[in-house]
Amino acid sequence: MQISPKLLEFQAPFTEVQTQDVTVTNDTNEYIAFKVKTTAPKLYCVRPNASTIAPEESVKVHIILQGLEQEPAVGTKCKDKFLFVSVPCDASVSPRSVSKTWPKLQKAAGGTSKGIKMKVSFNYDNAINPIEEEKTSQISNGAAVTSSAVKGATESTTTARNVGKVADDEPKSTGSKLDDTEKSEVAATEPPVVAPKSGGSINSYIALLLLVLLVYVVIKFAL
Repeated sequence: MQISPKLLEFQAPFTEVQTQDVTVTNDTNEYIAFKVKTTAPKLYCVRPNASTIAPEESVKVHIILQGLEQEPAVGTKCKDKFLFVSVPCDASVSPRSVSKTWPKLQKAAGGTSKGIKMKVSFNYDNAINPIEEEKTSQISNGAAVTSSAVKGATESTTTARNVGKVADDEPKSTGSKLDDTEKSEVAATEPPVVAPKSGGSINSYIALLLLVLLVYVVIKFAL
């Protein structure tokens, strides 16, 4: 039995489902039954995972990576492996029955089987570097902020110009004299001027106080 390729390679991103084909060839002159095993059965789906091959014939096996939960760090080596095991069998063996009858097939072959190991490799050529992605995001955010600032400044300038234009469009005073009617209206709207109180009452109070003081002094000296 021969397999091709010898190395199974998957491309980034690894969180997506992708399929690689492996060709299994029977290079003997008798029928063989084969079975595919893997170290990571939860990550891969193999179709068919067991079958028979006629002499000098080949079968394509589809190995499906069902997608990782998250992207591995760039450069991380994949440790997953596959094992293709084969035993000679009778031509009457049904390909669909190989999985169930595998122990019997091994026993009929004398308990011996031939196996070929195949490693899995991750290709990071299309992987996105998280640091570069963050830089790109920061640049995009910075450009968006700058664009918003420029737009705001432009709107402010436009508003200021419009306000100035409205002010310029307002009618200015002609400086003409008011007629008698207008003067009367202005005078009527102005508040009345309150005249200051006279100081006569204050002077009378002071004089009375001095008189009382004088009488007091005279009476005191008389006694």
